[in-house]
Amino acid sequence: MSLVAETSTADRLSDHRAALNAERRRVAHWRRLVRARLDVAIAVITVPEPLGADGDTLLAPGADHDVPRHVELLRSLRAGLPMAEVHQLEALRDLDCRLARYQAEVDVAFAAATDRFVEHLADEPVARPARTLVRPDRG
Repeated sequence: MSLVAETSTADRLSDHRAALNAERRRVAHWRRLVRARLDVAIAVITVPEPLGADGDTLLAPGADHDVPRHVELLRSLRAGLPMAEVHQLEALRDLDCRLARYQAEVDVAFAAATDRFVEHLADEPVARPARTLVRPDRG
């Protein structure tokens, strides 16, 4: 004799919605990483002018403003970054566009799954999922 645990419709809908929500978090994280990488690649290419060139006319004269030298800033910006960053711009932009499209698809699927879940609970109020849904900020 085998025991088979039945999964209710509410549980299946809840599990599907939770999986989509996890995918939403993952794709958002990847997009943040790709955008940060894109920002770094652009920053390496577009170095700002040296700081402090007009320091005596802009700030209190004679004070020690401790402005980092331009060469120090350049070294820190480019340390460990290959010039290949320049060639990565198009690939990173393409990757971000593809991630954005996928994120939109996941968001639509998540909204539809949420609607199905809510409709199911409205149609059958006693058919709550076996697991209690808890908001992350409430433990």
